Amino acid sequence: MRSPFHGFPWIDLKEQWLPSGRHRRVLATCAIALAVVLVFMTRAAWDGQGFIGHGAIAASAGPVAALTGRVMLGGAALALTGLSVSVLVSWASRSVRTRRIAAESRLGLAEARLASLWNDTFEGLFVVAVRPDGRFIFEGVNPVHERGTGLTSTAVAGKEPHECMPPEAAASVTERYRECVRLGHAIIYDEVLDLPGGRKHWRTSLSPVRDPGTGEIVLLVGTSRDVTEARRAQEEIERNRQLLQRVVSASPGILYVFDAQEHRNAFLGGDIDRVLGYSPEDVRAMGGEVLARLVHPDDIPHVMNHVGAMVDLEDGEVTTVEYRMKHASGHYQCLRSKETVFSRTPDGRVSRVLGVAIDISDLKAAQDQAIEVNERLQSVLTSVSDCYLTLDRTYRVTDMNEAAGQWVGIDRARMLGACLWDLCDPASGCSRIIRKGMEERHGLAGAVSSGMRPDRWIDLRVYPSAEGLSVFFSDITEHHAAQAAVDDLSRRILRLQDEERQRIAGELHDSTVQHLVAVSLNLMRLQKHLPTDEGQSLMEEIKGSVEEAVREIRIFTYLLRPPGLESGGLAASLKGFVTGFARRTELDISARIPDEADDLAFELQHTLMRVVQEALTNIYRHAGASRAIVDLRIGREAIKLRIFDDGRGLAQGVRAAAAIAQGSLLGVGVAGMRARLLRFGGSLRLLSSHRGTMVVASLPHASGRTDASGQGSATAVSGVSPSATGAAGG
Repeated sequence: MRSPFHGFPWIDLKEQWLPSGRHRRVLATCAIALAVVLVFMTRAAWDGQGFIGHGAIAASAGPVAALTGRVMLGGAALALTGLSVSVLVSWASRSVRTRRIAAESRLGLAEARLASLWNDTFEGLFVVAVRPDGRFIFEGVNPVHERGTGLTSTAVAGKEPHECMPPEAAASVTERYRECVRLGHAIIYDEVLDLPGGRKHWRTSLSPVRDPGTGEIVLLVGTSRDVTEARRAQEEIERNRQLLQRVVSASPGILYVFDAQEHRNAFLGGDIDRVLGYSPEDVRAMGGEVLARLVHPDDIPHVMNHVGAMVDLEDGEVTTVEYRMKHASGHYQCLRSKETVFSRTPDGRVSRVLGVAIDISDLKAAQDQAIEVNERLQSVLTSVSDCYLTLDRTYRVTDMNEAAGQWVGIDRARMLGACLWDLCDPASGCSRIIRKGMEERHGLAGAVSSGMRPDRWIDLRVYPSAEGLSVFFSDITEHHAAQAAVDDLSRRILRLQDEERQRIAGELHDSTVQHLVAVSLNLMRLQKHLPTDEGQSLMEEIKGSVEEAVREIRIFTYLLRPPGLESGGLAASLKGFVTGFARRTELDISARIPDEADDLAFELQHTLMRVVQEALTNIYRHAGASRAIVDLRIGREAIKLRIFDDGRGLAQGVRAAAAIAQGSLLGVGVAGMRARLLRFGGSLRLLSSHRGTMVVASLPHASGRTDASGQGSATAVSGVSPSATGAAGG
């Protein structure tokens, strides 16, 4: 590419076209000699003397001869003069030609150097002509500038900035050109230009060039360097610096760089004011005495050992030390420092370490308190009569009290570290609860057979812990036997009650109802013999009362005689009972009974049936309702039975009695329902308002499933799961 400097009259060659001083002196000497010869010859001619001699001229005494001699002398003089001048001019011409050739060579070399600089430099170059009217015209741009900006030299040459650049960029560079011309000296500045080559950051320098004759600025020579990547790197460094500063400022501990050679802090940051009460300047002022002045005297030996061991740290290795350091107020704070290699000396030794120190005073106090509490707990566990042991997550015994060792019959030394499954039958009821508590990580409880002593029953409670599981148990074999006897007696009583109810229902249906039907028929016959209207009316009332009595006896007979659970199961029996009761009482009753109800233990099915019977009886007799709903839900953790009616609700006194779950106002039916549920660990609630009443019967699900092994079952320690209870409103 041809440089815009080509042909510019910066080099004045006028002096080089003239002879040098030495040449001028030679020419002057020759001219003087020539002048002397001419004078001599001319004078001789006029005197009749010359180089031909007096004899020859004297021989010719005539005037022609004299004139001829003079002409010859003049011609000789002229010839000699021409010859001298010709020699001198030829000599001067050769010298001037030689100097012109040398000047042209130097000029070509200068232009070649400029072209090389223009085309091969790593800087972007451009030349802008400054017109007298204040306009700026691009003379050209070099290849580097073309590649960086996307503006070619042919596209910009001879044009003003606004003719070849986007408006915003053109306005920006024009303002910079004006500033350079106004200041009259070189300027350097950074700018962001959006050009065809993209939006980039440029570092630009402008140098004015003046006309040697007038001193006016006629050119601006500029260099430009793409500093986009450097600017991005600088911005990234600044962002990282600010981020680091925020991290240091937000750190709850002390960040520091410790010089392991000079035993002083080279950098301090973080929350040092809060942790120790000193400012970073205060600590830096302590210099190499910081450890001796602040570390607790008892901790100085192991801290110095720690500092001495820093020189052996590997890259990436982290070392930790705990110590006490004096607070500005005078008391000592417990600190924990973690450090790693930050820099090394040229010979590879650790020079500085990067560390963070956090205040662990509260943690230490909590640990001391935990140790004290644990000691107290161990004392309590040793003194209690219940058996206690702890398991890790691999079911190995990690701790136990004396009562557990005595009950199992194995001493503590053999128990600790032993696997539970080496001591206990994995298929036993207690093993199932322990495994479930460990896997599901929630507390469980239950009365189960022991896997360590199969002939014994235990009340078992398990609670998940950080290390595994805490197990509490007590021997309830005698209690279990007594409870079994009570349950057997209760079952026999309930069976007798059912049998008595069925007997009463049979007698009412087969005897009392028949007598009432006979009375009704006789009343119809007697009515024919009553002559007065008043007698007829009275007879109709008697007949209505007898028919109502027959209807109620049939309803009670239906209630007293439960459907056949043995053959139909709870789901079908409840649905059939509700349908028959609704038909007899003319109540609108709907039932939602899942088929899974048939999977419950038979005794629990019987209890749920009795609860529904008692509740519907109360609705019929007392609620004055037109509609009722029976809803049975069997959840993962609990069984929930709800019976709702839209009647008048319970009286205020009855509500109060229901709230405290006792009182004679609740009646025998409610007390009977509660007693039946309590046998299975259940509960009964009565929710009532002016919109009606809801009876809610709750039972733990595990208690209602058939346990064919007879080894018992578990329930959640916290009771019925909230997901299965659900709030019910009247």
